[in-house]
Parts: sequence; C-alpha cells; structure tokens
Amino acid sequence: MIFPFPESEVRLVPLIHLRRIQVAESTTCRLPFTVDLHGFEAPFADLGVCFSLGERRLIETVACECELPEDLTDKVLTQIENLEGERYELWPADHNLNEGHHFPDPWGDASFLLATLERSLPIVRPPVNHNKISSRKQARLGCDGFHIDAFKGMQINEEGKRTRIWRYFMNLADQPRTAIVCLHDPELVDRHVPLLLSPGYLTGLIAACEGRLRAVVLETPPRDRRRNLIHGFKILTTHLLHCEYGPKGDLLAVVNSLR
Repeated sequence: MIFPFPESEVRLVPLIHLRRIQVAESTTCRLPFTVDLHGFEAPFADLGVCFSLGERRLIETVACECELPEDLTDKVLTQIENLEGERYELWPADHNLNEGHHFPDPWGDASFLLATLERSLPIVRPPVNHNKISSRKQARLGCDGFHIDAFKGMQINEEGKRTRIWRYFMNLADQPRTAIVCLHDPELVDRHVPLLLSPGYLTGLIAACEGRLRAVVLETPPRDRRRNLIHGFKILTTHLLHCEYGPKGDLLAVVNSLR
C-alpha cells in the first residue's frame, strides 16, 4: 500500500535503502508506524525531478543564482541564534498572522534576504506571505516530526478544498543540509486528513498506508558563494509528509508558491 496508484504513473530515481525506523504514536498520529528510509544513488543536485506521478512533479531539485551581501547570511544566522526561548525562525517584517512561534523580522535583514531570493525563483506568490528563514537549535535525527503544512489565511481554496502550496527549501549554509520527504500519493491527504488540522490528524493517512511509509533523505549542497549559487528542493508541502532531519546550526530559507 506504499504506492496505492498505478506504477506506470510513477517516476522515481534509483534509491538506496538506508535503514528502517520505528516511530511511536504521538499527538499527530495515534498509531505507531514504520519508515523505510532511502538515499539517492546519484548526487542530489544532478537529479532533476526525483519523484513524480504522471505530469505532477512532487519532489525536484532546484538551484538559482542570487547575489547577496557577503555578510548577510551570517548576520541572519546570529539573529536567529539569539532569539529567546525555543524560537528558531524569522518571518518577513510585514507578517501579521500571530501563530505563537512566528516572529516577524525586526531588523530587516531576513526580510531583505527573502525578498531577494523570491525574485530569483519562478514562483507564483500565494495570497498570504508564509516565507521564512530558520536555523535548528537542536539536532533532529528521527522521523517523529512528520507533518503536512497548513497555512493560516489560505488553508481552503474557493472551491472548499485544501489549497495546494509548493515550497522551495533553499540551503543558505556553507555545509550540506538534510531533510526527509515521504513518497506517497498526495491524493491520500485529501481523502484521509481533515481540512482543519487537529490532534491525531495523520492517523487516517498512516492507516491508509498500512502503517508503513517510504521516505527519502534529501541532502542539499551548500551555498556556492563564488558563483552566487543557492541549491534547494521544491515539494508539495500541503500534500506530502516531510520532517526536519539533521544537525543543529543549519540555515534554511523557505519560499512558497502556488505551483
């Protein structure tokens, strides 16, 4: 049940099985489940479209030329590291949707960086700006953080359905960055996950996959300062399970798009 759709529609680049991870039940899923974790045989930056169903590109590698002031990313990283408590994200200065952990940028550096990066990517801007920059304050080395994204102010479209949002995850750091994305039919989310997320919202989806998920580790190359090149990946985050994975101290820019 890991691929509950015609295999003729699936395009998936060759994988290497890394390990199997057992995940206990949690506030997002009332069932324990298993994750078969894979890596790619080829260098990530060379893969292009990693996973697609028919014409739908679900995971793809991206890179863009983006010239930034030399010390800008270092300055933003320091600002995030100095945020109080568990905060580890900076949102644009004009972000006004208070969801507790959202902290609008008071200095302007993160806002400038996001706006510059946004102009370098082929995005279709959503009605609400949920772009952000983050840096992990602690290592995340398990699969207990799987989630889908739901964006306040645009969870549901005009047809009463879940809004589809793609996110560009761009690595601003001088070292590789990793994350995990599940390989499943995005339609399972519309069938088994409530439109408005509540505790245990992933239980139906995990049950539909018979308690077993297949996932890939995406290792994004570091920023190439000499060529002003920033690497990343693009996924349909409202419809694909994904989670943080890797050591602390990364630096990630997230830019949203309607396609």
